[in-house]
Amino acid sequence: MQAGTYTIQPLNTNESVVELRSLDLKAGMFLAPCTCASDRAQHETKLVFRVVDGQYFLWQIWTQGYDEGRELSIKPPETQEANFAPPHTVVVVATVGKA
Repeated sequence: MQAGTYTIQPLNTNESVVELRSLDLKAGMFLAPCTCASDRAQHETKLVFRVVDGQYFLWQIWTQGYDEGRELSIKPPETQEANFAPPHTVVVVATVGKA
């Protein structure tokens, strides 16, 4: 998806599927992340991206105050050849909205 501002929220009460949607509602997708863990609660809500050959792939979703997050596979077909180049990580602080 293009760079921009998006909302990420669980699909209904099923936290194993999340919806990623642009603010203008023109782009969106459903994601099925796995659970990942940290040894301590997170100090901020953040999105973690893996960068491979200049392409950013959403990898982890962390919520402030929790030691569990969500992790996505980043092995789509377009990254198979790029696996020879070592990836690096970019962290983006996210905002938690009130419903």
